[in-house]
Formats: sequence, structure tokens, C-alpha cells
Amino acid sequence: MRLNMHYVFGSDPQKMASQNLSAPTVMSALSANNVQTAAGNDNGYYVTYRNKVETTTKSVEQLGNLIVASRGDDLVRLRDIATIELNKESDNSRATANGADSVVLGHQSNFIS
Repeated sequence: MRLNMHYVFGSDPQKMASQNLSAPTVMSALSANNVQTAAGNDNGYYVTYRNKVETTTKSVEQLGNLIVASRGDDLVRLRDIATIELNKESDNSRATANGADSVVLGHQSNFIS
């Protein structure tokens, strides 16, 4: 059986409230930071360099460093408002993007009503 890895983060409602952040704001920041795009070409005399921009995270630490809000010099990172883990799951659930295996990001809100 093949195991897939995925990131799971659980937001802390008190920490989010202290930063004046909502779940949609955090999800919007995460979506904005999950970009892969072609940045064009640089042409030399005999060579062409193809540029590619990739902002996907490759570790729990990188995901935790992701900035979800900024107010002047004050930066709020994902690790400031959530716990982040890399979990294993069976192949019962699988995600692909452009025909290749991809990482699934799950978010668990713990809002108290």
C-alpha cells in the first residue's frame, strides 16, 4: 500500500482573533501563496534560459513561515495562529495536479460559538 503525505493545520481561534484574522482571510492568503507559473525567458547570444516561479512549500517549516497578514512591519505567519503537521494517509484518497501527484492541504477550524 502506498502512503500519501499531506499537510494539516489546525487554527487557534483565540490566536486568530488576537490578530483580527478570519478563516476566509487565512485561506485567501494560503491560496495566493500556492502559485506555479512561467516567468518567461532570458535570451543570451547562444542560449535561452526558461524561468519558472514556484511558491509551493516543501516542508512544515516553510508552510509555518508563510505570511498570512501584514500590518506595516508586523508580520503574522501561519505558525503564529495554527499548529501544522505532515501526516500520512493510505492511497484511499489521492490528489493530482496536471497529471502528477500533489499535496493535499487540510484545514480544521476550531471555532467556538
